[in-house]
Amino acid sequence: MNEPHDKALEKLLRISRSTSFGPGFADRVMRRVDREQAGPFAAIMPTEFFRLAVVALVIAVALITFNIAGKAADSSQTTLEAVLGLQPLTADAVYDPVAVFSAEGATTS
Repeated sequence: MNEPHDKALEKLLRISRSTSFGPGFADRVMRRVDREQAGPFAAIMPTEFFRLAVVALVIAVALITFNIAGKAADSSQTTLEAVLGLQPLTADAVYDPVAVFSAEGATTS
């Protein structure tokens, strides 16, 4: 080949050659290696989590709505009492000595 053209071509290749792969290359490679080593479960987990979270949110809203609607039917209990399964408390039940002292586990002095 022609020596001056080889030198000119070599000079052009040397100038256009990049000295590095660009910023963040090592981080991208390490993320990909970590992802491949983690296995198939770790690869699908982020995408499936959002789908499951949406379903869980819909179920939670449905349960809250059902609980509030059930409270409207039985207005003698608050929502917290209904959730905890507490019986409504009345003044007569509080001041009734038979009910107070005959409760299971109660001791009389």
